[in-house]
Amino acid sequence: MKPLKKVVDDAKVRVSYGSVGNNRSVNDFSYLMEFGGLVANNGYMVNGQTISPGMLQFFLSNSEIKWEKTTELDLGLDIYLLNNRIALSFDYYKKIVTDLILSRKVPYYLGYGNGDHTRYENAGSTMSEGVEVTLLTTNIKNKKFGWNSSFNFSFNKNTVRKFYEGLDVMTTVNNDDFSPNEVWMA
Repeated sequence: MKPLKKVVDDAKVRVSYGSVGNNRSVNDFSYLMEFGGLVANNGYMVNGQTISPGMLQFFLSNSEIKWEKTTELDLGLDIYLLNNRIALSFDYYKKIVTDLILSRKVPYYLGYGNGDHTRYENAGSTMSEGVEVTLLTTNIKNKKFGWNSSFNFSFNKNTVRKFYEGLDVMTTVNNDDFSPNEVWMA
């Protein structure tokens, strides 16, 4: 073991694993039906002349929506060699996101006024996996001159594991023509 101590100054193994929830891109009440007030120029005619503001169902509720879940595994190894003149770090990670919250189209005949005719659903899953390797060296170190080198390599692979009804492209449009005053109802 003594010859190894002269070469290896320090070694450390790192492991972490965990899950976390996320409700990105949606508000806390997306499971409820949303009503919005019509702006004055889009109101209802009364007696053929007066425009009265009204309300319409603005967003379709989804009582089954839940938070996205991200589960991640990280493995790492750090080794310091030859009086700390060489440092090697290796990291592997795998992150899986399930129940992605996505905006999904609903039929136009349902009459929702949010412009895109959409509602939020848990409709996808993704995975990111990769490695990172870093090598740090102290090539020359004396009172008058120092030379250090750093090399880094990384590889990342992202995969869409599941996406609703085979669609692979989504566009989200913000329709500024309709500005509702929101009212949430249970």
